[in-house]
Amino acid sequence: MNPHFEVLLAATIWGLTGIFIKILNLPPTTLSFFRSVVPTIIVFGYFIFRRRKFLAGKNKPILIASFLNGIRLLLYYNGFT
Repeated sequence: MNPHFEVLLAATIWGLTGIFIKILNLPPTTLSFFRSVVPTIIVFGYFIFRRRKFLAGKNKPILIASFLNGIRLLLYYNGFT
């Protein structure tokens, strides 16, 4: 596939996020919850399947960044409603 087309397609889908949010007509907390929990379950399953340590080492910056990203996501969806 043409890389320029892929970027254009990704930008178009990203730009339609507001329309999808309005069509779903769900509270922002529900959208944020599912947008965060589904990938978390997938990544956690990957770590268990590969038998790797989860959050090994210095994990405080990762946890802070994840918390801030969750707040950002909630505020992003709240802006559309």
